[in-house]
Amino acid sequence: REIPEGIEERTVTDPRDLVMVLVETGLRDSRGDARRLIEQGGVRINGQKAGADAILKDGDVLQAGKRSFVRIRVG
Repeated sequence: REIPEGIEERTVTDPRDLVMVLVETGLRDSRGDARRLIEQGGVRINGQKAGADAILKDGDVLQAGKRSFVRIRVG
């Protein structure tokens, strides 16, 4: 599956906490929902499946589910 053009950018404060990043960017409504999605393999970073221990870098594309994408800015 291709990464779409013109992805919205979101700035995160702690790129080491993937669960919190999903909530902070609005891709998930709660930490529990974010944890479940990660456990089910529904989170990808630059097209690769991500575990809860994944660390994001500036410019990474975070995907939650099939259609939700954001480009991460660390700030």
